[in-house]
Amino acid sequence: MKDLYNILGLHRDATTDEIKRAYRRLAHQYHPDKNPSAQAEERFKEATAAYETLSDPKKRKRYDQFGSMGFNPGVDLGQNLKNIFSDLFKKRGVASSKRGKDRTIELTVDFNTAIHGGEEAITLTRASRCLLCTGTGAKPGTDLKGCHACEGSGEIRVQQGMLSVSKRCGYCHGKGRIIHTPCEACVGEGVIDKPSQLRVKIPPGTDTGTTLRYAGEGERGFSGTNPGDLKVLLTVSPHPVLDRTGPDLYCEIPVPVMTLILGGSVDVPTTGTIVRMKIPPQTQNGKIFRLRGKGAPALNSPERRGDQHVTVRAEIPTNLSAAQITLVQELRQLAQPDNYPEARHFWERAKD
Repeated sequence: MKDLYNILGLHRDATTDEIKRAYRRLAHQYHPDKNPSAQAEERFKEATAAYETLSDPKKRKRYDQFGSMGFNPGVDLGQNLKNIFSDLFKKRGVASSKRGKDRTIELTVDFNTAIHGGEEAITLTRASRCLLCTGTGAKPGTDLKGCHACEGSGEIRVQQGMLSVSKRCGYCHGKGRIIHTPCEACVGEGVIDKPSQLRVKIPPGTDTGTTLRYAGEGERGFSGTNPGDLKVLLTVSPHPVLDRTGPDLYCEIPVPVMTLILGGSVDVPTTGTIVRMKIPPQTQNGKIFRLRGKGAPALNSPERRGDQHVTVRAEIPTNLSAAQITLVQELRQLAQPDNYPEARHFWERAKD
């Protein structure tokens, strides 16, 4: 089969736009309506087939890797490749099966640590070489012989058609050696699990669901091979008064009703400090103020921070003295309908 790039007159590094332009040019030149000849029709078909393959990123990648071997009529390339490479990479699969499994643990961190970052210590088990047998897995003083079936490699090769495939040795279970008398301390494994501490670094801006990965801290590998990885799944404890959605923080604070009427300032808790926020005169109950940059830092971009949204809630005074009640009564007597526009609008809508 002809090279698809040559059919379109392109180099192998041609861009998608160049492929489209080349096909349009050839299609215009050899289209049967414009050039009614058997040779032109054949060139048109070739150009169309080449364009259908090279314009599709997946098909083009497959063609670049394997050429025209899978593009012959009647050949199911996908199935052929699946059959070929499922066997071809079994050797790699044998090695990966020896690698230890990944493990996941859950860790709860407090709100402020999640915001500002920090460290937490966790206890886990690590595989250490057995001191009794010095890692051989055999009882001290006994013989340790190489496996006669795989000649100590832990793998055997099996011929499957044109391919030679590696598989784990079933006699020694991939260890490459035969232990007739296992070590009593490690039961023939050559390693012993011991408790150990790991310092987990909590990045600023951590949120519930953040996962940290530590290479080589998972379950130990098969017969002394590489261990798996450790995944630490973080959960952030709730804050007493602050809520969080992404980098933005939210809170509601009680404000004396007189401060809302006359204006003033109130203290607002933020992450790690308290700020003073101004209240304009005649502020309505439920109004939301935004404190820019007082939210949480963005994960992996601590220089970018969210905002804190503060909702003010009017606090009605209690335990009033007689003098205070008298002043409130005087205020009520002086009040006019225009002082309460929301109530007026409500009744105007209710009458409708």
